[in-house]
Amino acid sequence: MQKFNNKLALLITDKVGTMWCVYIFCLLACISLPAALSSHDPVIIVAWLSSNFLQLVLLPALMKGQNLQGEATEKRLNQILDKIEAQQVEEIKDLKKLERTKK
Repeated sequence: MQKFNNKLALLITDKVGTMWCVYIFCLLACISLPAALSSHDPVIIVAWLSSNFLQLVLLPALMKGQNLQGEATEKRLNQILDKIEAQQVEEIKDLKKLERTKK
């Protein structure tokens, strides 16, 4: 059951964390905007803004931003790892040269 839950969570995260989801949620939130505005009630308008628009739109936008940040971090870490590996190769070559000169 845990394996299924993990796969489902990843699937949902992959789909919700997209700009397409941001656009869809924005449209969905805007469906109720005319009713909120026509009420002329500040409480209803603020409730629409906070519960409908901000929560629906910001969630996938933040997820997408986090995905982009994660990708950038992974790229930087891979570059650092490549540099470290190159340094190790050079150090091994230097050690082998040093060992040959000692003989």
